[in-house]
Amino acid sequence: MVPIHLKFQGLWVGVALGELYSTAHLNEQRSSDLSSPLTLSKTRALCETAARCLNAPAGNLETWILEYERSQDLLLALLPLAFLHRAGIPGLSETLTSGLAHSDEPAKFASALTLTQALDWFLNPSRSPQDFIPALLKMPAFQNTATAAQLESIQTAFTRHESFQCSPQRLSQETSPETIGPVLDAVLRTPDDFRLTLQRAAFLMPQQTELLILVGALSGLNNGLRSLPLSWRLRLRTIQWNGVRSLEDGLLNLADICAAQWAGCYTAPSQKWSDLAIAPPGNLCPR
Repeated sequence: MVPIHLKFQGLWVGVALGELYSTAHLNEQRSSDLSSPLTLSKTRALCETAARCLNAPAGNLETWILEYERSQDLLLALLPLAFLHRAGIPGLSETLTSGLAHSDEPAKFASALTLTQALDWFLNPSRSPQDFIPALLKMPAFQNTATAAQLESIQTAFTRHESFQCSPQRLSQETSPETIGPVLDAVLRTPDDFRLTLQRAAFLMPQQTELLILVGALSGLNNGLRSLPLSWRLRLRTIQWNGVRSLEDGLLNLADICAAQWAGCYTAPSQKWSDLAIAPPGNLCPR
């Protein structure tokens, strides 16, 4: 089993890759510019917000939670908190339960608490993905929305043991709302290489930046750093993990190199990076 701290390092890699990939596919003309580092505001904002929360007194958790309007942002922000909040997810649940009882905006605390419970299911390998989706459906943000309907359809398919497998030829033709099914299926079922999961997601949801970042985060969390090449893991060890900004800078640098290769900007071995291990895992991205 992958140690929990590696899972959360994998989370940041997933967030960075998710944002990079979504940026590239929103405007394919820009993919040729990936040899230059991109400015990824989402990833940096999440890192800095998490750092502010972790450095603040526990009593400021309520203010921090109330900053988040969207469930995707709340999910990404809660993940590092759950890890670094020394008591882990049980301690985070207690804090959120207390906040729910005393807050003037209980809906946001209810969303955070439900999401924390869902994360507990997701992080526990003995539990089933079928239990993760119902936990998400209880969140106020997902009720009476198109996303709720999509999640319910995924749950039904899980119950029927249906497969969401898609061939590369079909991926680019998929449209919402059906697309979220294969994407979440890939995150929850597949496996050890979250780069492949992100490749699928980029084709399935080329204009869904928030969801693609979410896919990257969940997939990175699920797989930790197992799917990263050895050279990446060695480089990550040299980053000063006690500085959020330096951590994020290091992860984004690696993500930028990887995304540029996937987009066909570099050949393998690359002029910028000679490691064959980070060559594209499949020929799914347009050149």
